[in-house]
Amino acid sequence: MQSYDEVKALLLNWQANDLALKIPEAGSLIIDETKKLMGVCRDLYGFDTEYYSIPSQNPQTNVQKLLGNIIADLSDKAIVKKRVLLIVYYNGHGAVKDGRLIWSA
Repeated sequence: MQSYDEVKALLLNWQANDLALKIPEAGSLIIDETKKLMGVCRDLYGFDTEYYSIPSQNPQTNVQKLLGNIIADLSDKAIVKKRVLLIVYYNGHGAVKDGRLIWSA
């Protein structure tokens, strides 16, 4: 069984979503659920965690920039022989079209 020197969990939600909405002033059950999972990853398992709220404006550019920075950081660690694992948790809609993954709020 392989173990890792570092595990990072990235949890993603849309800022605007239509999944499990509470009354508008109370927020979203889907965001609450994701943040509870983030607490489990951080507090129970000791993972480095990051929560990211995907904006409606330029979502692809923003997510690509975020992932690029995380991958660059983990790649630097792998160069010095650190075993790293990135877990990406996305809590939203998605589909595949023409072989490409489509995420949507």
